[in-house]
Amino acid sequence: MRSEYVAIMAFSLGTFGSDVVNMQIIKEIPGGECKRYQEIGYIEEAINDLHVFEQYSDILGYTKVRYADDEFPLQEDPKHIIKEICTTKAGEMSISAKRYNEARFDNNKEVRRPGCEYPYLNTTIKKTVYPLVKEDKFLEYKSCLRGEICLTSIYFVGLEVGETRDRPIENKCTFSIYSPARPVRL
Repeated sequence: MRSEYVAIMAFSLGTFGSDVVNMQIIKEIPGGECKRYQEIGYIEEAINDLHVFEQYSDILGYTKVRYADDEFPLQEDPKHIIKEICTTKAGEMSISAKRYNEARFDNNKEVRRPGCEYPYLNTTIKKTVYPLVKEDKFLEYKSCLRGEICLTSIYFVGLEVGETRDRPIENKCTFSIYSPARPVRL
């Protein structure tokens, strides 16, 4: 049986009102099988660990986007993580991340949970690949092999208007970046 050690590191690179501008979650996973930790289920778990949807009510989801220096567009189905808001019969509310695949989600009732809402599905969404306004809530996910341990981390990345981001290069590490989806304000 594997054990998992989770270290939560929260740090501030600056503040905007009462919001912490950057937080990071780091997980140490024995076994050295790092590549699989880039799968969407692990991204969903990392977003839940970071409590993004609970802290930022205007973020309704995240979509995997390409880095500026990627030679080709993403060759895979779009990876979406959306906000799930569930209310129990007792009136208790929970907010969490839920992976979203349009074909499966709309056609498979098992994917949608009773008593839950998905605001992403009922809202006109603004998705940002490269920001038209300053955006400090892109999420970057990193998995690195260190000996027999896989270290994964997720953290916020900020981009200025029109700024792009190249894929970071770090020995034995894999990176992916996710753009926030927010409601369009008219």
